[in-house]
Amino acid sequence: MGKIELKPASVFECFAEINKIPRPSKKEEKMIDFLLGFGNKLGLETKRDETGNVIIRKPATKGMEDKPIVILQSHMDMVCEPSDGSFDFENNPIETYIDGEWLKAKGTTLGADDGIGCAMEMALLLADDIEHGPIECVFTRDEETGLT
Repeated sequence: MGKIELKPASVFECFAEINKIPRPSKKEEKMIDFLLGFGNKLGLETKRDETGNVIIRKPATKGMEDKPIVILQSHMDMVCEPSDGSFDFENNPIETYIDGEWLKAKGTTLGADDGIGCAMEMALLLADDIEHGPIECVFTRDEETGLT
């Protein structure tokens, strides 16, 4: 069977980058640093609030400045469930693979809750071919254990 291409490619490229970063609840510092660097590298207004949430703002494209702000939110942490009992969520990246028509992970859950939401926001922030009003992407922490 030939290689399966995941689409939209930009979303799954961002998802692959996210899955390199360990991000259990209450220990999202590596993900926070990654997102701060991501936003700053793009030259976008990027900040961390007092709780550790990351906010990245993308200005409107020319002619769309009067449109309402669209706020997108996802959470940085992931469901930490090992499939074999030995996965180190604080240190190991998630290794994904294609199994038929499914994207799976070795030794753990996929990290799609909510890594895929983060990846969608990142892909939108990277895109330069979409007309849009102002966008604010909010990446929150500690959703999986009670939003503490």
